[in-house]
Amino acid sequence: MAAVATYSPDIAFASKNVVSEPDAVIANLPFLLENIEVFDIGEGEKGYILHPPKGTRFAGPMHYKISIGPLEIDLTVDLSTFSVALKVILNIPIIGGVTIANVVGNLKDGIELKIGYPGILGGIVGLKLDGNSDVVLSWDFTALGKSFKGSKVLFHI
Repeated sequence: MAAVATYSPDIAFASKNVVSEPDAVIANLPFLLENIEVFDIGEGEKGYILHPPKGTRFAGPMHYKISIGPLEIDLTVDLSTFSVALKVILNIPIIGGVTIANVVGNLKDGIELKIGYPGILGGIVGLKLDGNSDVVLSWDFTALGKSFKGSKVLFHI
């Protein structure tokens, strides 16, 4: 009898980030167009930031989703306490998103997070409040054989 390949149920069909109802995208298209910023990350590639809705910025904790190459960064900033929560997800082809790191810190002190996944990812992601009162995301990592390095001002306080 031939062996049958089986896959771990945890990775076989990691479809949590898959849009299963295309109408939801269409219904939310105006919101997405208004709140997504496209920026250059070098070598002709683009990064993407999903900003908090315009009417809610600075009104409470602000949530951002940032995409740089195969990394997705979920960021929450609460300016009333200067607390920051940062989650880094690596999108691996076929497998899907793998959470690499979760950290909570203080914006005034800044965060520098070493990230790694054996044979696939290595580098640093950081967030700081600079001398101009800009909140700056920085990155320097290699993922899936490609290097990414840069920084981006997310907002000004």
